[in-house]
Amino acid sequence: VFGANISLQPGEKATGTGPCGTVCENHIADGISAAFSYEDDSLYLSFAMDKEVADSPTRANSLGGNVDAMRLNARYKMGEATLSAMFQTAEPSGNVANAKQESVVLSGSYKMDAVTLRGQVLMVTEETGVNSEDETTLIGVGADYNFTQNTKAFANLAVGKEESSVVGATDTDATYLGFGMETRF
Repeated sequence: VFGANISLQPGEKATGTGPCGTVCENHIADGISAAFSYEDDSLYLSFAMDKEVADSPTRANSLGGNVDAMRLNARYKMGEATLSAMFQTAEPSGNVANAKQESVVLSGSYKMDAVTLRGQVLMVTEETGVNSEDETTLIGVGADYNFTQNTKAFANLAVGKEESSVVGATDTDATYLGFGMETRF
């Protein structure tokens, strides 16, 4: 099955500084997003792109302003195992500062009766222009236990490292632990 989605977003073009600039132009297609996908029983492939779409001003490591981005996604199911991958590249629209962000995510899961085991690796490289590069790596594992079709408990553990090439910047290590329960009504 093939799918396509195209979204035209008015009011996304910035003409100054800030999340939407000093003035936001309001044309029918200031920002454009498109996604194309293919899916069958075991394979899912997609390509998506954003052109001059407003980036969230509150997001950590945000490129800021309007962003151009492209994403490739793939998922393959083999019985109870699922393997997934995503590649994304993003940069500010116009990119006069030579800023760029590249992300790669690899993940997998394996279902055994009521338990699903999960693992994921995330690698992000962000260039902010003048001889500055940040690299972030996150490795996570998790498990879900399904009590019923609508209720599950889950636990996640992830370790992350952020390294910066900026003189005087310190590298950051972090550990994340999460657990909870989900019930769908």
